[in-house]
Amino acid sequence: VGDELRHPANVHVAYARWQEQQRQLPQARDSYRQALNHDPRSVEALLGLSRLDRLAGRTTEAERHLAQAERLRPGDPLVAAAWGEH
Repeated sequence: VGDELRHPANVHVAYARWQEQQRQLPQARDSYRQALNHDPRSVEALLGLSRLDRLAGRTTEAERHLAQAERLRPGDPLVAAAWGEH
């Protein structure tokens, strides 16, 4: 756990997940974007943004984030599950 705290993208993703649970969706979106600023290859951040877009009815944006996550991690079960939820 100590090593993860040294990685800002992971910290932002964890905070965004907490914000989602607290129903602070605009703040969660900002945190996921900050995670991507630190690590543009953060699949977890992309999946989070996709979830938020889906909830907001932004289907095209949600699919774009999912497709990007799939390009980064083809065959990843978390990405496949996100497509299934979508």
